[in-house]
Amino acid sequence: MNSRTSLFLISMITLVGITSLSSAQTNQSIQEYEEVYVFVEKMPEFIGGKDSLKVYLSKNIDYSKAAQMKKTNLRVLVAFIVTKEGNVIRPNILKSVSKEMDEEALRVVASFPKWKPGIQDGKAVNTRINLPIDFK
Repeated sequence: MNSRTSLFLISMITLVGITSLSSAQTNQSIQEYEEVYVFVEKMPEFIGGKDSLKVYLSKNIDYSKAAQMKKTNLRVLVAFIVTKEGNVIRPNILKSVSKEMDEEALRVVASFPKWKPGIQDGKAVNTRINLPIDFK
């Protein structure tokens, strides 16, 4: 076998290995996505319920950004996942108001303590939540 053929074979083996790795990573991402529920028998809950969530938000949001915009009833819609362990992960903005307010909403969501996880068929499951955050 000449050096050109050897180089070609090495390149093909490397390409096949990279393609296989990429495919495995894609399948893992899809599998993780499929394990996140949107609706479950018992939705995740902030410890203490909705009233405690409102208190937490009011104490932890910096409302000065809303005041600077001199508008009322500004609402950012944030999506995140409550894991089966109750952790809040992957917050992202679904409805934006401004860069600054979006960042503030993401900061507060990222600071959430553990939640009661969602329950499906008697088991804790990863559940996606959409949460409107009002800047008043």
